[in-house]
Amino acid sequence: MRQVIDQGELLSIINDHMESLDDCRNIRFNTIARDPDRANGANWTTGSYRRSGDDHDEIACAEALEAFLLDLQARYDVDWR
Repeated sequence: MRQVIDQGELLSIINDHMESLDDCRNIRFNTIARDPDRANGANWTTGSYRRSGDDHDEIACAEALEAFLLDLQARYDVDWR
């Protein structure tokens, strides 16, 4: 059963994990977007992100994050209030 989580808390979980990945250390998500179609099961998806510096690999970062984000989407829905 999915837990309902605050949008800011979910962003913190995602960005903390990204910081621990060498390929993602300079990429941070700014937003969580609504996903009414629940493409990956949850009512959210990652939104915009920002980059700082040049020492990151977006493709390697996306690959490293894929399983982590799918796991989060299986566990959490966002409280949009």
